Amino acid sequence: MERRSFRPGDQLCPVFDLEGRKLAMLVCYDIEFPAHVAALSRNGAGLILVPTANPAGFEHVQRVLVPARAHEGNCTVAYANLTGPEGDLTFGGLSVIAGPDGQPLATAGARGEALLIVDLAASDEVPEELRSGQTADFRPV
Repeated sequence: MERRSFRPGDQLCPVFDLEGRKLAMLVCYDIEFPAHVAALSRNGAGLILVPTANPAGFEHVQRVLVPARAHEGNCTVAYANLTGPEGDLTFGGLSVIAGPDGQPLATAGARGEALLIVDLAASDEVPEELRSGQTADFRPV
């Protein structure tokens, strides 16, 4: 269905400044590619915003992949997912904001609307030993 509706791009969103923070965006499925987060992190993004419409049945994205991407990228990922039925689809909710240690800073349920608010200073204070060293250690093959 998505291939009929969307066309792949050839560039990532640029990193931009907002209130003294470096941010970037990914859209939906893009968060599932480790290289996308790695590239944005290398470009200085400390917070990646991900609006998404992930259907129910794919909750591993919110529960496993989003925290992993945040840890791998040594950044915070705010993943905002739709919830509830729309047409033939039901969206899975479970929005999450994960810190650079891969731990959730806030999570939403699978049903109903939610507003997640976090103090980003908490993600800034994650000790270095809990952060990934992959960026410094990675060597392309």
